[in-house]
Amino acid sequence: MKHILVVGGTGMLADAVCELNNQGNKVTVIARGESKLEHLHSRCNNPDQFNSISLDYENYEQLQHVLQNDANKFGQIDCVIAWIQSNESKALGIIMNEITGTESFNVFHVLGSRSNLQEVKQGLNIPVNCKYHQVKLGFIVEHNTSRWLTNNEISSGVIRAYNSEEEISIVGTLEPWNMRP
Repeated sequence: MKHILVVGGTGMLADAVCELNNQGNKVTVIARGESKLEHLHSRCNNPDQFNSISLDYENYEQLQHVLQNDANKFGQIDCVIAWIQSNESKALGIIMNEITGTESFNVFHVLGSRSNLQEVKQGLNIPVNCKYHQVKLGFIVEHNTSRWLTNNEISSGVIRAYNSEEEISIVGTLEPWNMRP
């Protein structure tokens, strides 16, 4: 059983959170919306292995404190799945620094289609015991039109990335760029 931290898990990653919890993992979800966290908790098959934390990850001091308390409650974090939208955010760095006591851990950084993956990675101070993965979200081309990925498609793609542990995973497509919705 792993302890998985999901940051921003009540929207597009909600199905992934449920899947990971249903597989028997301890899952901690950090998100801003308390009612969405409660709804997500009710959807999971192992509610005793689900910890929800209502928090804005941009509140760095509170984030650090919450991570320390969560490790005391659920044990060390083995994996992080993070939908952190701002390249200016220090949250992922704080998260990785807080869990460096773990022997080794994985981080799956979920990023939008416009993200420059090399630039994002270079902007992070990745600990030596961290296996850093990027999951880039694209779009779907159907019948000469395009659309954004559904929440279910995003969650399925993140679960595939988690299972494959590839360094870079693309969910949907990024080509042709001029078809981007």
